[in-house]
Amino acid sequence: FGQGVDEADIRDRIGRLLLSAGDAAGARAEYDALEKLMGGAEKMPREACEASARARYAVGDFAAAAAAYEALQVRFKDAAVYAYEAAVCQEKMKKWAEAERGYAQAEKNRNSLPPEYAAALTENLNRMRFQAGTGDRGLAYWVGHLNRERSVAEFDAAAAALCRITDAGKQDREALTKLDAAQGVYSADDIRYYAVGAVRLHAM
Repeated sequence: FGQGVDEADIRDRIGRLLLSAGDAAGARAEYDALEKLMGGAEKMPREACEASARARYAVGDFAAAAAAYEALQVRFKDAAVYAYEAAVCQEKMKKWAEAERGYAQAEKNRNSLPPEYAAALTENLNRMRFQAGTGDRGLAYWVGHLNRERSVAEFDAAAAALCRITDAGKQDREALTKLDAAQGVYSADDIRYYAVGAVRLHAM
């Protein structure tokens, strides 16, 4: 770079161009150089940090991407999008407990999330509770998928999840009551009646 040229700005611009062109590896290299030039990511502009995190994610370095999003979350505490993005990275690495914490953090400020993230958040959070084995493992959420409005695929996925949850241990009266109610919406000539009944047997 020539004398008088703002190298940091140039590297940021090049990184953005490469990322837009689909060259995530090239963008990653530019942002790594920018971070070194500026003496740490915390000294980089917010938008540059976001682009750097996207580049890391795009090349499959989910650990580095998660760290970048978590650092942004520390700097901008009310921006739930960073907690959500970090959780996505943790989920990619099958770090269920960490992903659950990230989604739970995003839940606290879900109104600030992009609409598509907000729409997916509840399912993501309960899916991680199921994977991590925490709380009720999302039992109430999955029971809610046993209604008539759900597609066959959604119903079957919920029933399978509930069987795995209940296999892990006997459920309390509240959980059994929820399952009783879920079965009660179906008549005895409906195959879903027996599917929910099978889940209830697992829970007893």
